[in-house]
Amino acid sequence: NLNISLTQPRVGVFGVIQSPAVIKNFVLDESCTIETTDNYAGIIGSAWGANGPVCMENLGMEGTIRLGGYNGGGIIGNNQKSVATLHMKNCYVAGNVIAEGGYSGALTGWAGYNAVFENCWVIGQITGTDNEGAYFVRGMESGTITNCYSKIGTQAITITDEQVANGELCYFNSENEQTKNHV
Repeated sequence: NLNISLTQPRVGVFGVIQSPAVIKNFVLDESCTIETTDNYAGIIGSAWGANGPVCMENLGMEGTIRLGGYNGGGIIGNNQKSVATLHMKNCYVAGNVIAEGGYSGALTGWAGYNAVFENCWVIGQITGTDNEGAYFVRGMESGTITNCYSKIGTQAITITDEQVANGELCYFNSENEQTKNHV
């Protein structure tokens, strides 16, 4: 039961990280909330500073990310000025991302250049996306999405509630190697 509620930007378990960084191996369950009246919220609020990789692995958000501003994401809110290279593997969002200011996505509110998403999935509800083409990740200027699944949107491979309930999503995520390239 973790509840973070602030009025400043860049709010999360890790409010601001600087590349190079590795964040891995934990889940925020349905009892957890991260809230700000401002911008940039997620498990990681914002990547800021030096150019380099930010690796996120085995992270899950089952709770709620709520922000009064923009650039919310279940895993990372914002890759500030696209300076970091995001690499997300085996991450998921089963909770809610609610961004009153919009410009948000399920996994990230701004991905930047050369982002890589592998074996990630989204079954949560996202409020404040630009459109279905930015539902899974927003602001992905270039990069790849490989073996990723979502109930909504066009960036990842579409799955149904039935496929989640009967375990097909688990099978797909461990066996398939399907890629969508974004340029």
